[in-house]
Amino acid sequence: MGAVLGPLVVMAIDWCTTSRGTTRYYLYALVTAIVGIFTWSRVELQEFPRNSWHLVGSGLLVIGIVQQLVGNFRLWPTAFFFGILLVSSLASLSHFPSLHSVFTLGEWILVCQACALLTSEWIILCVLPGQPSFELYQMVAVTGVIGCSVSCAMASNGRSKSISLPFRLAILVALPLLFVEASLYVVHWSPRNPIFAFPLSLQWLAHFLLATESTGGASFLHTTMGMSAITWPRYYWILYWVVVLLITLPLSPVTSSSSSRTALVVARKWFHGIAILLFVPVTAAAPKLQSLAYAIALAALCALECVRDEFPALNTFYCRYLDSSKDVVVGGDSVLPKDKQPQPIIISHMTLIAGCAVPLWITETIPNNFDPSYRLLVSLWGVVSLGVGDTMGALVGTKFGHIRWGARRTVEGSLAMLTSVTFASYLILGSEAFIQNLWPVALTAIFVTLLEAFTTQIDNLVLPLAGAVVLLLTIEQGL
Repeated sequence: MGAVLGPLVVMAIDWCTTSRGTTRYYLYALVTAIVGIFTWSRVELQEFPRNSWHLVGSGLLVIGIVQQLVGNFRLWPTAFFFGILLVSSLASLSHFPSLHSVFTLGEWILVCQACALLTSEWIILCVLPGQPSFELYQMVAVTGVIGCSVSCAMASNGRSKSISLPFRLAILVALPLLFVEASLYVVHWSPRNPIFAFPLSLQWLAHFLLATESTGGASFLHTTMGMSAITWPRYYWILYWVVVLLITLPLSPVTSSSSSRTALVVARKWFHGIAILLFVPVTAAAPKLQSLAYAIALAALCALECVRDEFPALNTFYCRYLDSSKDVVVGGDSVLPKDKQPQPIIISHMTLIAGCAVPLWITETIPNNFDPSYRLLVSLWGVVSLGVGDTMGALVGTKFGHIRWGARRTVEGSLAMLTSVTFASYLILGSEAFIQNLWPVALTAIFVTLLEAFTTQIDNLVLPLAGAVVLLLTIEQGL
């Protein structure tokens, strides 16, 4: 899956641009496909690459092949830089044994592709001259996530365990802020009324939250539900999130005390339902705020995971409300003796955020001439597939499912997922747009339902990515 899904995502973006086959996304797809296939050919299933020289060699092979295929010297540095990033990311897995129990090789390939794409886009669009630039909030989001990745790698390294906890916390907090601060300095951003005692990053965030956002959308959510008429300052939505969390978190079922399988599924899927309340209104009314919030939330959760075992109260909270058994790969690899193995990390909440975020981030890379209704559907596909479809499938399948098929799924649960995803798409598009795009929506719903039934990968990552790809490719082909 990792060797196929990553290139398909990037190719879908390339197909939705005006100059297809000539953009850097075309190169990214070639590089990810070749490196992924080469990695699979050198490493047996469920084992992880330990010899970085093999991967470096594959990277050099990729660069030569891409140069011959493309023949565009201006794009050659892009392919070279992206290939080196991808190869280095794949080779880094051997330095973090705690990841071996939660990622299969295919999932790790997919994560590395995302990291390499994120970093190369940041370098190309924010640093290199003469390139189209990010919007400022996108640059801040990407820079913060990269800074958080670097700080988490530093704080989670085995050698860093000997460093005092306050110093590790300082690294986790300060390094992402320093990255954002430097990027704002590079683009010469300055507030209208500067406050020299405060960092630029905090002043920019205050300026961003005080501004209003207009979507200009014409979808069912915008017209019927009045989302386009909402012109709140962005910080109003922060208050909305706080209210939702204050109401829903105390009502959350406790996974550690769930005796029956149905109760455990309800406890796990409760947060999928919270995601619907948190993300759907803000994505429709203030997508830029939601995009930045996804990045901040993902960075914060990664940082907390690095120090979770140092705080017993935080660890107890995680174990109380999150089911860590879903984050363990059966037969997963470990290079350490059992008594010295690190505490398994919990990634289900992080993958839920990432799965909801990626379709929205994908739509920010495609042209604005997309139909607003369909664009909103793609943006919300992570919430639709996980918050609606996966939740309904799990609940119905656990309670009423009898006919088994796929990877421990039931026919009843799959039908519930198919029906709920289709109905949610209808609510987002409205009747007219839904009828016009019936075949793309139906094909995507069927494909994602089958994928959820048969995949053994992390569905929080796979379902949103695969669904967004099918939506983009089918609408582009005019199906």
